Amino acid sequence: MQSQVFAQTTPTLLQSDTASISELMNVQLEESQLRKNMDNTQVVSASKNKENVATAPGLMTVIDKHELKAYGGLSLVDVLNRAIGTYIMSSHLLPNNSISMRGDLPSHTTGHVLILIDGRPCRESVFGGVYLPILNAYSIEAIERIEIIRGPGSVLYGTNAYTGVINLVTSQERKTTTRLSAKGGSFGTLATSVSQTIAKGELLVNATGGLLSQKGWNFTATDEEGVTGSMNYGQQNASLILNANYKQFTFRSFFADTKTDMLGEDPLWTQEEEMHALDTRRAFADLGYKHAFSSKWDFTINATYNSFNKEFSGDEGDFNYLCNDGLVEMTHFIRPLPKFNITVGGLSNFLTGAGYNEEEGEQEKFIEPYKELNWASYAVVDYSPVKYVKLIVGGQYNKVGNGVAGHFSPRLGAIVNITHDLGIKALYGEAFRSGSASEKHILVENELYGNPMLKPERVNTKEIQAFFQKPSYQFTASYFNSQQHDEIILATYTTESEIYKNENSLTFQGVELESKVLPIQQLSFTGNFAYQNSKNEEGIRNTTPISNWMIKGGLAYMHKSGLTAGLYNSFFSQPAALISYQADEAGEEQTEMVNPVPQAFHLLSLNFTADINKLFSLKSRTHIAFNAYGQNLLNEKVYNAEFSRRNINSVPAMGGRAFYGGIIVKF
Repeated sequence: MQSQVFAQTTPTLLQSDTASISELMNVQLEESQLRKNMDNTQVVSASKNKENVATAPGLMTVIDKHELKAYGGLSLVDVLNRAIGTYIMSSHLLPNNSISMRGDLPSHTTGHVLILIDGRPCRESVFGGVYLPILNAYSIEAIERIEIIRGPGSVLYGTNAYTGVINLVTSQERKTTTRLSAKGGSFGTLATSVSQTIAKGELLVNATGGLLSQKGWNFTATDEEGVTGSMNYGQQNASLILNANYKQFTFRSFFADTKTDMLGEDPLWTQEEEMHALDTRRAFADLGYKHAFSSKWDFTINATYNSFNKEFSGDEGDFNYLCNDGLVEMTHFIRPLPKFNITVGGLSNFLTGAGYNEEEGEQEKFIEPYKELNWASYAVVDYSPVKYVKLIVGGQYNKVGNGVAGHFSPRLGAIVNITHDLGIKALYGEAFRSGSASEKHILVENELYGNPMLKPERVNTKEIQAFFQKPSYQFTASYFNSQQHDEIILATYTTESEIYKNENSLTFQGVELESKVLPIQQLSFTGNFAYQNSKNEEGIRNTTPISNWMIKGGLAYMHKSGLTAGLYNSFFSQPAALISYQADEAGEEQTEMVNPVPQAFHLLSLNFTADINKLFSLKSRTHIAFNAYGQNLLNEKVYNAEFSRRNINSVPAMGGRAFYGGIIVKF
């Protein structure tokens, strides 16, 4: 952080490598940069162009490096649970995997939220949204900021950018630096990371490797057959982030291997009343090139690779799912006139994968090997006809799969600055989610059938936001209304089997309030409030297991002596009961109340960091800091609704109160 701020302000001093000057100015530079960011927060996700968050064509939240440092966290799960209207859901099958935004949660997988790494999509085509290796293993230390778009993003990013987009913008340290950290604590937790930056001329390389293991918190639950079991819910994660810049070339990559305990593919204990083991691997790589044809015309080309593998053992054998997906995308950025921007591009996406089960030496393929070629073209124009007005129009035409008609997703919007500080955004956008390979191609004879003719799910969203920002505070108030159509669901096929088909529709609407305040240089406050409700086509309300109300806020203090403290609380109201909805849908099949009913809960955390060099005015080039982090300080017992099969009412979601401590060394 120190060298990044320094490089932006006084690069000549950085070249002299004068440690004493850097130490003297570090705190003042951090504070002035924080105050500057409050008034001029820059983002790239909404339009693929760098712009002020206030005039970006999207409702956006930015979690910057100051907040990441102040409030801490063991993984991205902790960080994203503080974001407005967001909750990371666990299920009996996929722990810490389902990202819910604005109350939307269709399944175990995160099919309605797209994660980007430096603007490039991280997808997997088998299930369409298994993100737990990223959420559990991606090193927070490698992140410069997180840009979150609430609402549709398919115009630029295609499938899965449905309810929201999360862009992990990686840190680009500009000075040769080594950073080591180690942390340990409750539930047998041990976390270590190593970061190395190499800067030589026009070559910049950043690498971060991390390990996170937990023996686990106590998981006690009763399953669908009435069996009560108790085991430690542990995990082991290994990750590597490797980025490089050279002249007009960029390279981004990420690999993670996550081993977690889980109850099972169905919420059933094994015969020995033990956990099942789930091994999930994700690999991502992107090679990009940028060329400037002129001062008014830039061109980028990217080749992006995503690999996915999920393995687990159950009572019915060993299961293995895998895919290898490649994407090539070209984008032109044209500025024919001042305040007139055109973004136009095209892409092709080649998907391959399979799924099989092995039992007693015999292999059964229940997702036949598939190959699928998708393509899309898009264009977005923004123009300011007068000083305080910005108009946006655009769309993407997307062709997914064989035999399925192409479709068009439009975007329209207007941003009006009433004064220099006060403005209004009015936005309309559509988005889609293509069916995953498991939904299209799975075949379990006489039990479950895929449907290769599935249409993409569609959503149209209307949003309006009033925003107000000054150098020392920001405030936004937003309303949204989203109408989802052609939901992909499991429906009855025969008396003994089910098939995937397009059927239901849902409407979500809600209000969002967000603020950031700097009352004095060293003190900052961030807070948000979100309310949402939903209704399906039959008039049944709140059909997802997500809290209607979320109230979150934090207070951070950064003293010039090197002491930093951040207190944050996230409140989630009691989620809607799914029992009556299940009874309406299934009739004779009732949810068994065998576990505690999910209740409202608080997630209170406290993070404290002491920079030893600043605290004791040390002049050493080696910087040492100690960190302490407390999680779920109110010792809440959190349960999630069992929203997949709904034969039982709930499963445990997370452990109780936890404390962690560690050391950070940078040289």
